[in-house]
This record gives sequence, structure tokens and C-alpha cells, in this order.
Amino acid sequence: PNHTAVLSCGSPDITFRDLLEQFVAIYNDRFGADYALDADALELRNSKKKKMSQKQSIAGNITDKQDFFVHPSTSKPTPKRAARPRASPPVASPPSQHHVAPAHAPAAPVP
Repeated sequence: PNHTAVLSCGSPDITFRDLLEQFVAIYNDRFGADYALDADALELRNSKKKKMSQKQSIAGNITDKQDFFVHPSTSKPTPKRAARPRASPPVASPPSQHHVAPAHAPAAPVP
């Protein structure tokens, strides 16, 4: 759902990431049960559609009542290490029921 939030910036040390997290918290309090947002998947843009660096302080970079817009992130996500698949414990079967033939050979009948 569309959502607008008025955020207060009490400290010049606040970053654009902090503003984004404030917005996401307010949004998720209201709509999170059905439409939760993840700040890691979003970015802020100004009215000229310029992407704001999340590490950048807002001090000197915004004016009072300036509008910012939340967009899906265009940054490539940091690849996460894939979990190694766990090996299943070997399943023993009686020798009379187990036969492995090379891929090029016809399967032998099981006695």
C-alpha cells in the first residue's frame, strides 16, 4: 500500500539509512502483517530520482520538509555463502537387492 511518513531528524548524525529504517519501522507497524518491507532491499531517492548513499549523513544534504521516495534497491545484493548440503546417512540394502551397472552396460537382472 502507498504510505507517507513524516520523519523527525533530531540529530545531524542521522544517516539516510537511519531515515530508511525509521520509514520501514513505521510502515511495518501499520502494514507488516500483510506487506512487510525489508530495509536491506530498499533505497531512498530524492525528487530528482537521485539515489541517496545510505552511509551519508543527512546534515547539509537535506532541507526542511524535503521529499524522499522509497524504491526497490538497485544495488546487487552481497552474495551469501551457500550452505553445504548435508550428506544423508547411507542406507544399507541387502546385497541381493542392490546392483549397479556402468551407464553404458545393460542392467543385469536382479536374482
